[in-house]
Order: sequence, then structure tokens, then C-alpha cells
Amino acid sequence: MNIKRIRKYFTPVVLSFACVLSGCSSNVTSDNQNNTVKKEKNSTLEGKWKVKDFQDTIKQLSQVRARIVDEDKRIKNFYNDFDMTLTITNDNAVLHYTFDVTKLYEYYFNNFEKGIYEDLEQYTNKKRTSFNVNYNVLEYTKAIRDGDKIDYTLKNGEIDEDKKTITFPETPSIDSEYLLGNPTYNDETNPVTYSYSVENNELTLTVTAKDVKGKEYPINIKFTKEN
Repeated sequence: MNIKRIRKYFTPVVLSFACVLSGCSSNVTSDNQNNTVKKEKNSTLEGKWKVKDFQDTIKQLSQVRARIVDEDKRIKNFYNDFDMTLTITNDNAVLHYTFDVTKLYEYYFNNFEKGIYEDLEQYTNKKRTSFNVNYNVLEYTKAIRDGDKIDYTLKNGEIDEDKKTITFPETPSIDSEYLLGNPTYNDETNPVTYSYSVENNELTLTVTAKDVKGKEYPINIKFTKEN
């Protein structure tokens, strides 16, 4: 009689315990699968990406600003040596570039600023002062100058692989002249979210900008993965 009672109560306990173990095993398997999928996703993005065809990005930004006729045709060659990289580790992104603005300053001074400033040196000094004022207030951006060469880093980019977006806490810019976001309504202190796509080893960041009339323009920044 006692044995029957023991079996009566012991059997359900064993079965319940087995179910718990089975459930735990299932959860562990599920977690492992999720981690594997995440690693596979990250492996597509992770690494260092180097900018390409940045002149096309400048052309798109010029269309939004519409300040100078054919501006993109006049200055695009100044960006041939523009060296920008996007480094992705796990869900974090860092944007970095170096750029010598000497030729760009010479062009703007000779064509638009000659009657305002006494000489190129005065104009350049004004640009350097503006540079310090604009970038010193930023929290996540570090921009330093060595003469006319700029070394720029923007950290804390967050990647959402489900939404396929990369969000930076501040908007990247080129010497505060070109804002890689919405140049009409934003400045460097605003966050910016890019949608991204990866195809044939090419990463494209896209953000929509609006001109003063509300017309929308897609701004694309293209990268290729470095080996």
C-alpha cells in the first residue's frame, strides 16, 4: 500500500521534472540558434568600410542646398582624396575621415569671398575659428586640425539589424560645410538615422533630406569593405 502511494505521488513529480529539463534544453537550443543568427548577421556588417564615389554624395547635397549653380561640378574634384571609413564592431559604428581643405578654401575664397576678406589667410583663419566653435560643443564628435588637414571621428553609432538602420547621436559633417543628414533643418547636434543596405560587398547609407521648399532628396553614402 505504501509503495503504491509512493508511486502515485512520485511519478508525476518525475514527469514534471523531466518536462522542466526538456523546456530548459529547448530554451538553450533556441538561445543558441538566436546567437548564431545574430553572429551571421553581424559578420556581414562587421569590419572596416571605405567610402567610394563620395563626389556623388556631394552632388546630392549640393542639390538640396541649391546655393551655387553647378556647385557640385566645380568642387567635386576636391574630394578625390577624401578618406572616410565606417568601422563596425558588433552593434557599434564609428565614422572617421581625414581631409585636407586647402584647395577647397582657395576655391571658395577666389570665387566668392575675395571682396569680403582681405586675403586667403584671413578667410582661412575665419574658417578655423568657426571650426573650433562648431565642433567644441559636440559630445560624441572629436574633430582636430593640423593646419588645413582635418581629422574627424564620430562614435557611438547604434546598429539595428532588424530595422536595417544605423543611428548616430550627432550628425556628421565636412568642416561644417556639408552636413551628411538634412542640411536644411538640422545641424551637427542633432542625431541622424541612416537606413542601410548591403549588396555585392557594397554598403550604402541613405537618409532623406528636404530643401527649403520641402522637396525630398535621397542622400546616399557608399562604402566598400576593406580586406
